[in-house]
Amino acid sequence: MYRLSKIEKIMVALLSIVIISAGIFQVINIVNAQTNGSGLTAYYVNATPNLASPGSESFWSSIPAMQVGLIATVTGGGHTKSVSVKMANNGTAIFVLEEWNDTHPSYMESAAIGGNPQILLLKNGTKIVGPNRAQEAKAYQSGDAAGFYSNSTYYYPDRAAIMWFNGNGTSASDVMTIGGPKGPGAGGSLSSGSANIWEWIAGATDNSTNDKGFNFWMNESASGVPYKPTSSFALPLYTNYTNMYQIGNDSMWYSSLPGTSNVNPFNIHVGAQWSNGKWVVEYVRDFAPESGESAYVPTFTTGDTYYFALAVWQGYEGETLLAKSISPSFIPVTISSQSYSTPSSSTTPSTSSNGFSGTATMYLILAVILILAISVIIIMTIYKKKPAESKVNPKKESDEEVEKKPDSDKKR
Repeated sequence: MYRLSKIEKIMVALLSIVIISAGIFQVINIVNAQTNGSGLTAYYVNATPNLASPGSESFWSSIPAMQVGLIATVTGGGHTKSVSVKMANNGTAIFVLEEWNDTHPSYMESAAIGGNPQILLLKNGTKIVGPNRAQEAKAYQSGDAAGFYSNSTYYYPDRAAIMWFNGNGTSASDVMTIGGPKGPGAGGSLSSGSANIWEWIAGATDNSTNDKGFNFWMNESASGVPYKPTSSFALPLYTNYTNMYQIGNDSMWYSSLPGTSNVNPFNIHVGAQWSNGKWVVEYVRDFAPESGESAYVPTFTTGDTYYFALAVWQGYEGETLLAKSISPSFIPVTISSQSYSTPSSSTTPSTSSNGFSGTATMYLILAVILILAISVIIIMTIYKKKPAESKVNPKKESDEEVEKKPDSDKKR
């Protein structure tokens, strides 16, 4: 029977430790993603945003950030692991600041205004150009989808979205998945209730010299509404169980929402900047909705709590449509009339800057202790000494053995 050498035993032990560690840290990641619901506060600031330089306003430096862990929706998604989020308000408008890592920014135009059409790649090599949401959802549900096709020159725009749950409570279970064979067009989302979505698209709604697609919105005849954007913006969308709709702009991209064709679709102002491998995107919207959209969007009020979810697409990595990174649950945020004041050490928010919540940090410490304990046990087992051999000379016969020999042998 073949016996492992000490070197081989050590290699097996190290491999076992790596496998165990990977499993433990995977559990930690899940726990961390599920603890995002600890809550956020939109603190009061006596200031106005500077969307020309998002995140540079002095008030942001004194407001703590929440690191929101993200997960993949489907195969091909999940390239953004977390988003840093801060919120504030000045009594009449809410500000949202997001930051996330993205090594290759994409300003590719959206397919809806002349950019690369989405190409769904199946595991058997088949390519489906411009799939509708029902086709896309069916391919993923059957396990046939391998993600969206992309290479160094063919990819999609970077995007980010905030979903605001309409109403009290968060009974909806599928959050930011969006899409599927629940209805025509883009498909719906949410197991119950409805939500308002703010969607920023680097290749369409961002007023930057890198984004040629922004010029599309300056064409009044194409948009069909008597408005033009004066700065970068986020598309206002509405979703429920059956479908997703565009508020205002006479439904250029999504299904028509009755009674909102004349609503200004450019009232969610955005400042966006990519630098040193990171996107910084700041959203600003008045507390009060536009006339005609109040039934579809939240009306922010000081002292009230709202629930939001996040989504990020890295277009260069092939993320588009259903393939993205999302927060796995809704997160509560309270609109405060108070300015932020530095808390004592005993009341420091549990969400730390490294992306781990207080609960996940505890699990991390326990995991490290467990790994060390397992390592010590394995090493001690490998190097455990064999029982010491008897120091009695094996060649010297004991008196008992001599007594048992025949007399003839004793005389020899």
